Amino acid sequence: MARPTNQSWDCDEAGSADHAARYLRYLDIYKRVLEEEEAKMIGGESKELSQLVHWSERTGAMWVHMLLTTGFNHPHSFPFIKLVSHVGIHAWESREQNISMDEAETFGVEKERQLIQYEHDLRQLERIILGGA
Repeated sequence: MARPTNQSWDCDEAGSADHAARYLRYLDIYKRVLEEEEAKMIGGESKELSQLVHWSERTGAMWVHMLLTTGFNHPHSFPFIKLVSHVGIHAWESREQNISMDEAETFGVEKERQLIQYEHDLRQLERIILGGA
C-alpha cells in the first residue's frame, strides 16, 4: 500500500526491477478498471482520464509528477530511477552536464522566493475570506 515515493521503495537500479514489476502490474489493473468504469459512464466514450494515464506512462510524466509532488529526489528514489531509465542514462548524464551550479543555485533561490510570495498571498487571501465571513 506504500506509495512508490515512500522510502521503503528506495533501491539501486538493480533493485528497481522488483519494485517496477509490482508497481506496473498494479498500474495495469488500475488502467483496465478505469477504462471499464469510463465505458459505463454516460459520455465516457472519450475516456479522457484513462488516456491521460496512458500518456503519463508513455511520456514518463508520471515519474516527474511523483518527484515533484514529494518535493525530494535522490539517486535511490524509485521514481527517480525510473525517470532516468525512461530518459536513458546517456541522455540523463548529458542533461546533468549541461546544468551549471550557478543555474541550479539561481533556480533554487527563485523557487524559494516564489514560495515565500505564495505563502504571503495565501495568508492575505485567508484573512480576506475569514474576515469577510
